[in-house]
Amino acid sequence: MSGELLVVPASSGNYRLSPANSEPPDQEAPVITLLGSAEMDVLLNATFTDPGSIVSDGFESGLIATVTGSVNTSAAGTYTLTYNVSDSAGNAAGEVKRTVHVVDQEGPVIHLNGIANVNHEAGTLYTDAGASATDSADPTVTVVTSGIVDVSIPGLYTLTYSASDSEGNAATPVTRKVMVAYTIGPVITLLGSAEMDVLLNVTFTDPGSSVSDGFESGLTATVTGAVNTSTPGTYTLTYNVSDSAGNAAG
Repeated sequence: MSGELLVVPASSGNYRLSPANSEPPDQEAPVITLLGSAEMDVLLNATFTDPGSIVSDGFESGLIATVTGSVNTSAAGTYTLTYNVSDSAGNAAGEVKRTVHVVDQEGPVIHLNGIANVNHEAGTLYTDAGASATDSADPTVTVVTSGIVDVSIPGLYTLTYSASDSEGNAATPVTRKVMVAYTIGPVITLLGSAEMDVLLNVTFTDPGSSVSDGFESGLTATVTGAVNTSTPGTYTLTYNVSDSAGNAAG
């Protein structure tokens, strides 16, 4: 059975005969279109689901692009997904890429060492217990302490602890309250012996006492009791003093 023949160029530069009713060869590559943005942000430790892609082709349907690359949301960084497909004629689509940034937007968490409310004796050295910080991305985070505790001046002091990770995410500040107060009373020291003998009808002169205090000077103990040297017997003199904070000597 005879039919029309067409003279068509061949790849060799010569010409060949081809049936007039034959279909032209598929030389059209598929086209990959991303679903979603070509550049995406995902939070650290969040779940990432690739929006995928669609493939259009002038001769075939049902083509699906293959994806290479992965996104590790447990590690901050930039990841690339690459999409490729070829049709049954071997025509390759232009490669398409999606960039995914895994970003850390969560600040560190500060943990106090020791208790949050401290009562401290005035006049004694204060050593702060400090604080530490943990972060979902950074293995080491430095905690900065602001504020002072002046042990020479009774009062309530606040220490504030702050920290930021390498991405600049700030932690919620944490505070410690330190109450500096006098709680130790003065100390009375007798001058002379705590037990004395005096002759009948001889004048008795109390040797007195001295008072020492961590914050105050010039304190003087009061004395209650009396010694009647005209009457034999045992007499007791009692010494007491309190500082300006109301702390009584023992």
